[in-house]
Amino acid sequence: MRNNPEIKQLIAQVLWDVNIPPEEAISIIADKKRGEARSRLIVKLLKSYNWYTLLEIFTIEEIIQILNDSKIIDSLWPDSLKEKYINARKILQ
Repeated sequence: MRNNPEIKQLIAQVLWDVNIPPEEAISIIADKKRGEARSRLIVKLLKSYNWYTLLEIFTIEEIIQILNDSKIIDSLWPDSLKEKYINARKILQ
């Protein structure tokens, strides 16, 4: 995950309903051992931002890993958004 002031601002914008600072959210997302908390934050990002903004936040390798995580993909709604990322996964493979 990229970490610069612009990314911190993007992360802060999706944390309006969560009482954690952007720096902590970034460390949670970067730590694959954080499991459920990490997945919830990634899902918030996928639901909040378009593809090009996500490419600013994550590297392409990280996006591929995220899209291959069925727990994250299954947590997405509406179904049209889930299908969008399933199709992106197919294209990136």
